[in-house]
Amino acid sequence: MREQHLCHTKNVKKANNFIDLLINRPKFEMVGLGMIYGEPGVGKTSYAKNFCMESGAVYFRLESAMSCRSFAIALLQALCNHSNTYYKPTNSSESTTEIVRKILGYLHENQNTMIFIDEINIALNNAKILGTIRDIVDITQSIVILIGMNDAQTRLLQNDKYYYDRCNFFCEFMPLAIDDIALICNEKSDVKINQSVFKRLKELTNGNIRRLIKLLNYFEFTAKSQNIREITIEHLVNTKETFTNG
Repeated sequence: MREQHLCHTKNVKKANNFIDLLINRPKFEMVGLGMIYGEPGVGKTSYAKNFCMESGAVYFRLESAMSCRSFAIALLQALCNHSNTYYKPTNSSESTTEIVRKILGYLHENQNTMIFIDEINIALNNAKILGTIRDIVDITQSIVILIGMNDAQTRLLQNDKYYYDRCNFFCEFMPLAIDDIALICNEKSDVKINQSVFKRLKELTNGNIRRLIKLLNYFEFTAKSQNIREITIEHLVNTKETFTNG
């Protein structure tokens, strides 16, 4: 399996185009805020991680137990790790406001920073975390891409229409089409997969990239153990129950 390889599926091309729009936006007229959202397993997180690896952007994942303070500390640490700069609060009484000021200072000094914030649904009911992210895009010229579940766009609009209006793109990741599946099989798999298999893979996975990767890993294991040079439609027998349960 060719890991950490970003296949340019329809979702990836669409997201790249939107991000290019943010990069080339009139920075004093538009903030650098966007959102990628979609159902589980359609490749949002893998896209973000691979994009960050290739472009030098910062990947940050929200955690369910985070307060605004712990979010700010973790984000500042992620930024410092990105630039190989060590950081920890000077003392336990350092306020959230002081930590956020350090984040803003870092971003003023590193104006081309792009941050992907994953699991944004966790923060959609946390006004302080959302407000901190809003301050980052309002006060600096940094680009922040929020990544959420399929209801993230709707929930943001319901919670705060002004915040919603700040987002300069909403990119929905859709289930993989057959040609996307063919692309991923050809570019990521270390074993050849016959084109007759692609339609069946679409049926087995419902376009879910997580399920597809699971199947490709199984194909490679089978090919190696049985000395198979090419996976054909016959090798898909009895795979549905084992490999499409999430």
